[in-house]
Amino acid sequence: MMLRSLIPLFSLVYLSTCSRPVYRTSLPSLRLAASTGRISQVRKALQEVGGFAVEGLGKDYANALLSLQESAPHCLDGSKRVTLDDGAERFTFVESDHVGLPACLQDQTEIIQSAFDQVELEVTKILSQIVGNSSLLVKESGELKQLSDLPSKTHIHVYKPSHSLSNTISQPYSLPFHRDNGLYLLLTPSPTSPLLLQSSTGKPVSTSLVSSSSVLFLLGRGVTSWLLQATPHSLVAAPHAVPSMADGARPRVVLARMKVAGDSAVPAIRRGKGQKTFQQVFTDGTINPSAASLCHYGGPLTEDDFLHRHQRDACWPHTGENCDDGSKSREGTLPPFHG
Repeated sequence: MMLRSLIPLFSLVYLSTCSRPVYRTSLPSLRLAASTGRISQVRKALQEVGGFAVEGLGKDYANALLSLQESAPHCLDGSKRVTLDDGAERFTFVESDHVGLPACLQDQTEIIQSAFDQVELEVTKILSQIVGNSSLLVKESGELKQLSDLPSKTHIHVYKPSHSLSNTISQPYSLPFHRDNGLYLLLTPSPTSPLLLQSSTGKPVSTSLVSSSSVLFLLGRGVTSWLLQATPHSLVAAPHAVPSMADGARPRVVLARMKVAGDSAVPAIRRGKGQKTFQQVFTDGTINPSAASLCHYGGPLTEDDFLHRHQRDACWPHTGENCDDGSKSREGTLPPFHG
């Protein structure tokens, strides 16, 4: 019993002494930045961490998220199930062209996705100011497309903690540090097991103070290594991890939307020879896949797997890059937007 009580205490001490809070801003402030061009703080967040939290999305959003967190663990019929590094079980629903999110969660997900739309609209405006609008154009089958024209995949994850205390202690993460291979990710915060990020200097960045009326925005390698491959930039794909939950903790429920592109899509801007397609970055074989791969069948996503559409719809590949432990971090960090 005493051993069990030490697990959440250790996590709390670690986050309070070794990490700093994620950058935070409000939706009105984000809109103001996008409309006035005063984007220096947002730029710093995307250069230092690769992401930030957008707060103040209203009571309807907060209530919908709370309802989703309470209802999703009892609405798992048809979900994909996988055992993670620490023994925790993760149940996943993936929205595709043929399959929607569960009807039992439809009311909540519609409200949350409406907030995703608002945040995404403002962030893409700011990205165009940081790197130039032409750098965000995509060419596919001879057609130019903007970010808003590209598809996205939405998924719900329900994490249930392991009943083995030894696994929970030996494996500090359900999902170890990784970077998404999609363009970017919008996701809901979790009070049960807050997402842990890492700065470009190797320092941990906590989302534990993010309110329930917030959305997290994270850049992926789809932007930094694919879309901007011919554009000089200093943006980073956000390393993030899911900490282990103690046995007996409430399930962790997250709704997330990943922006993707077509298999053969390439950036509209071309410099020199040889452009990587989105498929090449999304299934990058030079990056060692880690246990953070979200493929429902387990194991790394391969080129052959990618060609099977039904498998691609159910998979969310990540890189397996392990982040530095911070021992060689450069000094200096940036303050959050506020708080």
